[in-house]
Amino acid sequence: MRTVEPARDGLWVTTPLVRLALASARERGADVAPLSRRFLLPASAETERFITVRFVTMRQVVAATAELVGDPFWGLYLAGRYERGTYGVVEYACRCAPTLREALKRVCTYMPLVSQAAVAQLEEGFGRGVLRWHVPGFPDALGRHANEFLSASILRLARELTGARVAPLRLSFVHPAPDSVDQLLSAFDVSAIDFGAGLNEMEIACAELDLPVLSADPHLLALLDRMACEDAKREGESLLAAVQSQIRLTLPGQAPDVGSVARSLGMSARTLQRHLRQEGIPFKKLLDSVRFELAQTYLDDPHRTVKEITHLLGYAAPAPFARAYRRWSGASPAELAKRRATRSS
Repeated sequence: MRTVEPARDGLWVTTPLVRLALASARERGADVAPLSRRFLLPASAETERFITVRFVTMRQVVAATAELVGDPFWGLYLAGRYERGTYGVVEYACRCAPTLREALKRVCTYMPLVSQAAVAQLEEGFGRGVLRWHVPGFPDALGRHANEFLSASILRLARELTGARVAPLRLSFVHPAPDSVDQLLSAFDVSAIDFGAGLNEMEIACAELDLPVLSADPHLLALLDRMACEDAKREGESLLAAVQSQIRLTLPGQAPDVGSVARSLGMSARTLQRHLRQEGIPFKKLLDSVRFELAQTYLDDPHRTVKEITHLLGYAAPAPFARAYRRWSGASPAELAKRRATRSS
């Protein structure tokens, strides 16, 4: 909105967290200019609300600013600093939802519009809901401070929406425990936190998920949901176009697989497959569509032989290509070539 793990410097994200971390560190008296040079950040890194950087760069900037200001709870501090409306249509859809449950469902559904890296879901059962999120291919997800930032930001939003001091029944983080956890316990209003877990999780009682959102607006929500769906569709179309383009680049002489295409796009095969499932288009179907499109073009060229086209489309021999083409079109390449020759004579 991306099995082979991602090239750790290949995944790119568009995020407000870099600007927030740099600006907050500067406000705390730190000189962040060396960090901007060190991480090759654009000149607009402190002024543009969203900038596009490598995922690992975002993690490094957050960790480096935490070290620079000497704040062991930097993620909590940043969660209290982000401005209302930072997350645009997704945030406003949450603010117009009827209940906290519906708001958190939208956080999960529209997460690809907020973060191209994280995946979130809300599951309910036995009187409680569990909001869990992770980053495929990165066992420590966003890194300690950014993990705590995201969970604290979601809890802050839940409290703002309901006007109640929503408190998790249970809280887990994938990163190891810091030297002290007292400030985290206080901020999240929990008695204990599990560290080193498989996923970041926040368990909330269903009674709190039922809490009404103070700013609920069903008419505006319908509009915002449509806008978010259109944005998600554009993100999906952009990804599909990128996958198709990479298939075209890879095809001559070899058949690309989902792993090689995913690597070229800076994501894991698993992440790419998940995005394609969300779009309802499996990788094989995309590969077939590109091959069929190219086959039509190549077969219209009287100077190209079926053997040459077989190679260009990444087939090892003409027979598999002929079977595939018959499946796509109902005719064999040879039959089409024959009809083409008849038309041109």
